[in-house]
Amino acid sequence: MEIQNLLDYNFDKIVSILIVLFGVIVVTYSLYILRKSKLAFEWIKIKGEIFQSGVEKFKKRDSNISTYRADIRYRYEIQDEIIENDMIYFGSAISTSNKESKSKELSRKYYLGKEVTVYVNPKEKKESILEPGVHGEISIILGIGLIILLFGISIYFEFINLGL
Repeated sequence: MEIQNLLDYNFDKIVSILIVLFGVIVVTYSLYILRKSKLAFEWIKIKGEIFQSGVEKFKKRDSNISTYRADIRYRYEIQDEIIENDMIYFGSAISTSNKESKSKELSRKYYLGKEVTVYVNPKEKKESILEPGVHGEISIILGIGLIILLFGISIYFEFINLGL
């Protein structure tokens, strides 16, 4: 095998390994969040209040496409400390949509001044959510991670089978 072929093979093999590692990271993170989403049902329940409710619009510079995100903030008091947060559920921070209606629906559900039940992590009082349990965004990320992982593995074994 000449040197250029060996370099190409090693480069391709390294790229496939990096794809596999990226897939492993995404899958591991997703599984961690899925587990945390389920454990949140057992967190401390505290009364809180919505102090900001609306919809954020993001527009790309070179495009007419807009995305929307519910802009909900709440506060709660624990151990004589007032804490503010914006996490509705695990995955809501990455949840944007090209449909304004989904964001408006969350904004209507969590209207300004509404009293809410806040689930607070007993090990980290600044970590809280309003809706424990698994939501679609994390399942989608897990699926994407699995696809990336399987793609990287298939590329890696393709190079091995080619005998390069």
